[in-house]
Amino acid sequence: FANWLEDMIDLRLVPGAAGAPAGVDTYTYTNIGAARTMGVSLDASFRARSWLRAEVGWSYLFTRDETAQRPLPARPPHTLQAGVFLSLPDGIEALARCRFVTDVYIDDSTRAPGFATLDARIAKSLGAHARVYAGALNLLGVQKDPNHAGDTRPVEGRTFYAGASADFPWES
Repeated sequence: FANWLEDMIDLRLVPGAAGAPAGVDTYTYTNIGAARTMGVSLDASFRARSWLRAEVGWSYLFTRDETAQRPLPARPPHTLQAGVFLSLPDGIEALARCRFVTDVYIDDSTRAPGFATLDARIAKSLGAHARVYAGALNLLGVQKDPNHAGDTRPVEGRTFYAGASADFPWES
């Protein structure tokens, strides 16, 4: 893909306002006279067995503020994702996904650090129309540093969840 933009409105970190108050960055709107983005996304899925599927994907993003001759801020150039999905006996399904994001240009003196996340979920079928599940997001606990200006890592830390779902109306 490729995009050429004119008169783009974007967000920029306000210099000197990082982390105040309560660790919240302050942004302002800015007009970019001309910009371009281009990149590629490659994804593959493999079914190794009837009960095992794996997915992998990589995205590359090139950005350029043509007016300022710099990258567009807060857009990671590389993202890699991978996942494994298992269909186990007794109606149990499990999945694990990881995502790696490279460091990010914020401005000439600031880069947001790269990071990795790991998510997992397990579910159990309760008949044909209902299931229970439990999981965790961001198991590695990667989290935005409120004292690091422009940090693009996740705001939420580790999150655990559980629930149930059902199809309604139940049709045969």
